[in-house]
Amino acid sequence: MGDSDETQFGFSWFRPKGLQWLSNFIPFMSILSANALLQGAIVNGLVSVSISSIEKRFKLTSTQSGIFAATYDVFVTVMLIPLALYATKVNKVKCIGLGMMIVGVGSVLVLIPEYTAGAYSVGEARKDVCVLSEPEQVCPEASSDTFVAHRELWLLLLSQAFVGIGASPLFTYGITCLDEFDSHKRTGRNLALYMIASTVGPALAFVGCGFMLRVWGDWRTTPPDLGIDNSADPRFIGMWWIGFVICGVVALLTALPLIMFPRKLKDTNTRKANDIHRTDVSLDKDFSDHKYEFFKIIFMLFKNKTCMFVILMQTIEAMLMNGYITFIPKLLETLLGFSSGGASLVTVCSEDTKLTFLSPCHAGCADVPGAKFGASNWTNCGCSKTGMVKKGYCDASCEKETYQFVGMFIALSFCIFITAPVLQSSSLRVVNHKHRDHFTCFGWLWMRILGSIPGAIVFGYIIDENCMYWQKDCSSQKCQYYNASNLGWAFFFFTVVVKLTGGVLLSLAAYFYKEPDHLTAKESCRTLNTDASESVKMSYEKVQL
Repeated sequence: MGDSDETQFGFSWFRPKGLQWLSNFIPFMSILSANALLQGAIVNGLVSVSISSIEKRFKLTSTQSGIFAATYDVFVTVMLIPLALYATKVNKVKCIGLGMMIVGVGSVLVLIPEYTAGAYSVGEARKDVCVLSEPEQVCPEASSDTFVAHRELWLLLLSQAFVGIGASPLFTYGITCLDEFDSHKRTGRNLALYMIASTVGPALAFVGCGFMLRVWGDWRTTPPDLGIDNSADPRFIGMWWIGFVICGVVALLTALPLIMFPRKLKDTNTRKANDIHRTDVSLDKDFSDHKYEFFKIIFMLFKNKTCMFVILMQTIEAMLMNGYITFIPKLLETLLGFSSGGASLVTVCSEDTKLTFLSPCHAGCADVPGAKFGASNWTNCGCSKTGMVKKGYCDASCEKETYQFVGMFIALSFCIFITAPVLQSSSLRVVNHKHRDHFTCFGWLWMRILGSIPGAIVFGYIIDENCMYWQKDCSSQKCQYYNASNLGWAFFFFTVVVKLTGGVLLSLAAYFYKEPDHLTAKESCRTLNTDASESVKMSYEKVQL
């Protein structure tokens, strides 16, 4: 293979001249960002929006659906070590492309449990008023065959495993490729555009999937057959799977160009002509010929204070961000009284006393002809002076608090996202260029194990600790009412502590950073100017002689 083939777009014998313009940075950046958009749509958008429908469709508990959501992070973490180990031995762009194909396959796999689960079935519409004559609920015995009993859950976990394995190269190799193919001066801008694409993906998924959840999702039945009037019925199941299938198919198509990119782009040398080497002195080492290269690099990173402080700072930021991403809808509902379908169907308000009851039965509403689950108003309620209660929470004036919360949350989001590209870019500058992939994978390993995965757990624990009433059934328990004041202060102090700690860690990283021994760009220019002046002076003296 000649030198010209090293930058040719295509594979094997397929290298058409009409496609060689793609072997440049801007086409590469565009295609990579499109894949980041799709990955964000699947992982951070569709999973979050569809989780409630998935619970209803496959009769999962909240714990099981939480395991489904966390499986992605677990398999990303598993893949980080082999990605770091083989970073210098593979074509990283092709790895990203192959990975995104696996993401596409994993996303489409959600159709399998939707098919094997059979027709969607619901229980009979129950009454939510007090019926004294009904027998006490008897919980059925659990199935002895664990796999059969949870077959659809295992298939869902398999889908998330594929997505996690496939997406892992995108935010490791993808970031380092942006730094390798373009000038260091533009790395921050490129990372910002890249992160914008990955953020737009979930936003599009929220809008699209939100619309599709209003469409009946089981092709084998119809809502009237099951006694469901409309999408407001809590038993209604939307077309939650269609978003996964569409994004999966599109991911397969957008991944195809990535597997045809070369190791080096045609315009890489031109774009990187003026780069300056600014690696930390203690990290500016080359272990290419060492027998235990991988372990030497990881041990070197672990010993470096600047490296570890940067990683720890990013880790706690990941904990905070992932926790808020997972639970922000619940916080809006709990702290500010924002309504949701589930909340309005569980709580029923007495307007005369301004008391919110957990159910019509708690309000003392007796069984009367026509009383059914999901009614808007109930009569013959002993805890109300007028004998009538209505569906939903009692009205509460939280307009001021709403503006305060939204303002603070926007400020928090701004601080996180405005610094993310700069932090990522600076972390790439700290290490030797040959170790960028190792450092990125090493950092993501910490961020997943100690940040993203426990972030949602910590937030969930704080929320559960402030629950004032638990509603329990045979298979699970659900909190119906929280101490909003204590919950708000708990998250406020937790957020402040995390942000202050992050600032301290970042300051320590800057303090321990050591400049390279070679001259900086400014000093080099000063030296060149001095040498030029001396040369002119010596030439003039020779002429005079």
